[in-house]
Amino acid sequence: YLNGFGVPLNFKKAKIYLKKSAELGNTLSLHNLALLYLNSSYQEKNLEKAISYLQKSSENGYKPSIELLEKIKVSN
Repeated sequence: YLNGFGVPLNFKKAKIYLKKSAELGNTLSLHNLALLYLNSSYQEKNLEKAISYLQKSSENGYKPSIELLEKIKVSN
């Protein structure tokens, strides 16, 4: 639902499934949730939640999350 591949684009449903997957520890889902909270095109921007998801993904060693978290820290 996040990208609309094979299903209609639906950010609300994407967020539901990403959260379920993130609760199971899926690193990519944690990262993608962070991106949703950073991008106000999908919903109201929430930097605090985005950082939280990025930290969890970073703890799993996901390099894109580590790099993005560093960029956010530098810019704030």
